[in-house]
This record gives sequence, C-alpha cells and structure tokens, in this order.
Amino acid sequence: MSEEIREALPKALQEVFRTYKVCSFQQIRQGLQKLGVPKSYPPKGAPRNAITASIDVFDAPQEEIQAVINQVAVNIHGVMKVVIDLFMAEGPSAKQKKASVTEAAKLQLNRDITNVDFLKVMKELCHSEKSAWVLRSGDGKPE
Repeated sequence: MSEEIREALPKALQEVFRTYKVCSFQQIRQGLQKLGVPKSYPPKGAPRNAITASIDVFDAPQEEIQAVINQVAVNIHGVMKVVIDLFMAEGPSAKQKKASVTEAAKLQLNRDITNVDFLKVMKELCHSEKSAWVLRSGDGKPE
C-alpha cells in the first residue's frame, strides 16, 4: 500500500463508519468504493484527498487494510462471540447481566470491553428486560 493511501485511508474509513456505523470487512471495502467513485475526478490542481485515495485500496493486501482499520475501529465480533457463547451455555431463555458479560469477555479476550462495544453487541443480539439482557427471539419483537 502506498504511503499516500496509508495516510488517507483513516479519514476515508471514518467517513464509512459515520455512514454505515457497524460494518464487516466486505462492507468497509464497498463503502470505500462508493466514497471513491463519485470523487475520483477532482478539479485540476486539487490535491488527492482521502476519499479519492480510498478507491486504490483494493490493490493492497487484506492484512494491510485490516491494520489501518484497527487504528480507527474496534472489532466487536470477539465480544459478540462471547455473548453468543454465554447464551449457548445457559440456553436461549437465559438472562445475562452486564457483569457476567464483561467478566466473560475479559477471560476470553484478555481485555476489558468498553461500554460502547458492550451496548452495540447487546442491542444487536438482545433486548433489555428489567435489569438483564435477554436474547432476541428473531421475530422482530421487541425492538
């Protein structure tokens, strides 16, 4: 990956995450491509900006792209797996408390999870019921 792209990519990634919030690696690449296409013809003499440079990222190895993504984003799939494992161990009707999720994450991931990561994962997989989290049923209810 060229130095120009390595410097421009974090700004372009921030724009992708501002637009799409939570993304897979493939969604990130697609978001970068969407950002790059309409901006690929800057006015004459204009410096190449982050969005224009982002279209060239597809030539770079996945590991290099992932290293730059890790600078601006947090991979929550590890946290998601911890929550799924907890529910698998206790059954789908189990109720989880924040303390048990954060403790399990600390043991499995060897790091503390942030409140932002915790809430993103829990709101995606669960709904709040009194003072605990319950796995969503998959029927679209409750929101």
